[in-house]
Amino acid sequence: MSFDRHSFTAFGRIGVAAALILASTQAAGLKTPQGKGTKAFIGDGDTVIFTTPQFKVEALWFKVNDETGWYWTGSDEVYAIFSDMGPTSTDLTTSEYEADEGDTINFKSADTCMAARPNCDSGMADLNVRFSFWESDWAAPLYFSYCNRPDTAGVRWRLDKGICIDDDFIGSGSIIYPRADLVAMLPAVGDSREFTAVMDKDAGKYRFRYRITRLANRERSIVIHLPPVILTSISLQATVVSIQGGSQVNLTWSGATTTTVDIYRNGAKITTTANDGAHSDPVGSGSYQYQVCELNSTSACSAQIPVTVP
Repeated sequence: MSFDRHSFTAFGRIGVAAALILASTQAAGLKTPQGKGTKAFIGDGDTVIFTTPQFKVEALWFKVNDETGWYWTGSDEVYAIFSDMGPTSTDLTTSEYEADEGDTINFKSADTCMAARPNCDSGMADLNVRFSFWESDWAAPLYFSYCNRPDTAGVRWRLDKGICIDDDFIGSGSIIYPRADLVAMLPAVGDSREFTAVMDKDAGKYRFRYRITRLANRERSIVIHLPPVILTSISLQATVVSIQGGSQVNLTWSGATTTTVDIYRNGAKITTTANDGAHSDPVGSGSYQYQVCELNSTSACSAQIPVTVP
């Protein structure tokens, strides 16, 4: 079977669409609803499932290597602030923990979720998490706390500045991993890995331990709708000849299957004629586009042929 330029154009568009769909799923994964692997070709009406890996981050413990300020028993009241930096995330300010030099403090269960906030029951495909640690102080006079920082939407006062303007900054850090690195590090659902961040500032020296865990993949399905493809092998040629009083365009074609065919000039149908392979169209000077289509069809057509009449 032969194909004209229209046929290749239609196939090309579908091929590009399918290629884009497949390329967009290389990192996330694409499978059939039956989960029997990827398909080499996507057909109209096929349901495909996109899979995206998911990860969570949990705070485990912190260790006081060097107490802030004076070494008084119970003098350090330490808290942390966690944020997954998402536009709709909710930041977590943990409880305050009484900590002395040499202590290792395990976070309470309510304080462990760093991302995805708020409950770590769903994950994130890429990680962009920040944390900061603070030692709570009291402003003068004694036991009078001056904490007037607003929790303004979009402004992470607590993450960057602590709760109170007189709190001592211990240290901060970021947990940033793109999806490809996370998958390479944690290839299977349930895999986890622990990390230790060392915070060493003038206020004190602390170590912070956290864990990244891979969760079940998130799946979403879509139904693919492709434009119909109608194969045609109509081949059209056009020649310009001079006639008495002007010029005419002689059209010849082959490959049409209907008894009659429609002739188009510049996108408008000018006549329906017998499918005998020839038609003449008297015209004046100008540029034209001709096309032959099977009867009452706008897709089973030849390519448009440009013609210039002097």
